[in-house]
Amino acid sequence: MKWLMPLFCCPALLWAADIPLTEGMARTIPGNQRTPARMDPVELDLLRGQAFEGSAWTAVKAAANGTFSGPFTSSGYLRFTVNSPADKTMFLEAIGNSMVYVNGVPHGGDIYMFGYVSVPVPLVKGPNELVFALGRGQFQGRLVDVVKPLSLDPRDSTTPDVVEGGPKSSLAALIVRNATADVVDDLVIVAGKHRTKVGRVLPMTTVKAGVAIPLEATGKVNVRLMRGSRELDATELTLRVRKPSQPHKITFRSRIDGSVQYYAVQPSTNPAPGQALFLSLHGASVEASGQAEAYSAKSWGTVVCPTNRRPYGFNWEDQGRLDALEVLELAQARYKPDPRQIYLTGHSMGGHGTWQLGAHFPDQWAAIAPAAGWVSYWSYAGGATYNNPSEIEKSLLAAMSPSDTLGLKSNFAQHGVFILHGDADETVPVSEAKTMADVLGKFHKSWDMALVPGAGHWWDNDPEAGADAVDDARLFRFFARHRRPLANEVTEVDFATADPGVSDSCHWVTVSQQAAVRQVSRVELVARPHMGQISGQTTNVSAMRIRPDALVLQANISLDIDGTKLTVPWAKEIALRNDGRGWTLDNTKDEPRFKHGFKAMFDREFAFVIDRPERDPKAKEHLQIARYLGEQWRVIANGRAEVLFRDELTSEIRRKRNLIYITNDRSLLPSGFGDNPVVLTRWLDGQQVGIIYGGTATTRLPYFTAGAHFADYFEFRPEMLRDGTKGIVRTGFWSPADEKK
Repeated sequence: MKWLMPLFCCPALLWAADIPLTEGMARTIPGNQRTPARMDPVELDLLRGQAFEGSAWTAVKAAANGTFSGPFTSSGYLRFTVNSPADKTMFLEAIGNSMVYVNGVPHGGDIYMFGYVSVPVPLVKGPNELVFALGRGQFQGRLVDVVKPLSLDPRDSTTPDVVEGGPKSSLAALIVRNATADVVDDLVIVAGKHRTKVGRVLPMTTVKAGVAIPLEATGKVNVRLMRGSRELDATELTLRVRKPSQPHKITFRSRIDGSVQYYAVQPSTNPAPGQALFLSLHGASVEASGQAEAYSAKSWGTVVCPTNRRPYGFNWEDQGRLDALEVLELAQARYKPDPRQIYLTGHSMGGHGTWQLGAHFPDQWAAIAPAAGWVSYWSYAGGATYNNPSEIEKSLLAAMSPSDTLGLKSNFAQHGVFILHGDADETVPVSEAKTMADVLGKFHKSWDMALVPGAGHWWDNDPEAGADAVDDARLFRFFARHRRPLANEVTEVDFATADPGVSDSCHWVTVSQQAAVRQVSRVELVARPHMGQISGQTTNVSAMRIRPDALVLQANISLDIDGTKLTVPWAKEIALRNDGRGWTLDNTKDEPRFKHGFKAMFDREFAFVIDRPERDPKAKEHLQIARYLGEQWRVIANGRAEVLFRDELTSEIRRKRNLIYITNDRSLLPSGFGDNPVVLTRWLDGQQVGIIYGGTATTRLPYFTAGAHFADYFEFRPEMLRDGTKGIVRTGFWSPADEKK
């Protein structure tokens, strides 16, 4: 990236050991909807090396407390010039910025204003330009001296609680900072008798490293960062010490990215296998631990609260949805609940998550209960809309279909629904609850709604333990009246899915492939087990599987689906395919399935793959992109994004990880693509991979923004930042014939 403009236009800051950023230049830009076609005139100017031309920038000063606020802090930029007397590395600590360019090099920001993002940045002798992209309504920043080039930062640690009489060891995670110009691969964290390899840390960045720790009765854990026999830094973690009956946190290693995450529980007062399990999703800015503590202890079940990866995170979509499902699986293994008594609830953003998970996975719940929940991005949170959409805009909308709660409304018929909302809610309008009540009222046979008179977004009017906004007695009485049927009890399946890569199964039916990608598919089947018959109809389904064993069918099976009649021998699973001429047995059932949409690359442990900078001049830019995306993933997903060099790839790595190549190697692209920036997913060497091609222009695409969905391929010109969807060259989904090319 070029930086051609002189630096006289921005006030210079005096050198000090701790430099607050108090005087700068600001610019406001229009806000964006949730779409990959983001518009940003400043970023376009940065790409062209014309960032500070014109009169759009105005001088601003921080308030007495050091903070900036104004229209530009909600959607805009702040830039500062820092004069350094020498080349020097410092820690940049700022809140309220989504990212920052330091002398043109991108780094992640603290968009959620947590206050513990500390990024090492190199300053050069003379003027240094810091340009912050803002979006949280307030900004504050400073530069801090680096005392130790390799260090621990305990401020953003993920830790378990010590439970009296519980395990003697567990997992934690804390930040390791590398303020050197070298790739570091040989660090170890020592905690008691435990030694854990940190893994790769790129130059001038941070990673959140998982570590095994002892659980002492004092709650104190000494942690040391080692390189060989040399201690580089040390810190002490302080864990909460809890009684088994108190709410507490449990950590685990996530299969999504290998990072350490936690969930919180409010234990049953009468813990035993075979009780109920209540999965409760927190709202925006709420920690899972706080969510668990908002409930009174129940005598008939355990409240389990996943994290959504962060208090804001993914709105319980994308990786937030995966986190909820992963925690549900872990909690079922740990507490062994009655499978008929699995319930889902949540408040605010968690209410939206309840609608979403209830719609996508209808056979998982006996009943759901969204509290103060919003329906979808289109009704509340900025979903993209287009008047008279072009073909490209239609493709963008199709990519968003998993976020369309109402598109899957028929699935709600499979479980009870209880809606809770304050009728004076100042944050999420009560109209969201009424919309869903109107929808359910047309077909649902077991739903109810409680609108609390005079209640706002959060309320607690009852002197009993538990906050009424989530721990409502009527809600739990509704739960107690509902049981989840088991698969062999279900003889009728009516299941809709927007994408089998998001949700594919319901009871004894799996949708394997859609005829039209990211258009709603529906399966309506009726089984007559004693007659050995299954019949019904499908919409937009080209491949599916039926599991006769779940229905206790024992003999040959007669199928009558969409007018096709087949008699097939009994099998544990029957795979069927429809090429438009009727259903036949599917001989391709064991081939790997293609998961549509670029974001699918982040659904399991992944790694960014780059060439070594010393071998490819462009690879230095690719390293900067990988580092920036890793920093963003750490903040948004509380996660760990690995970076591998291309010559390190092995068959084992390919088997275990999703690989995302950041590259300018045209040979990795399918035929037909030009030299524009492109983001796509495709088959390569027998594996589905991601490709980020085209350098700097691809850096800030909304890869981790919930609701901003990508299709299988997305080719654009940098002018998209000015022209919106008109700057997209093409985007869409591969056909079955093209998936593996």
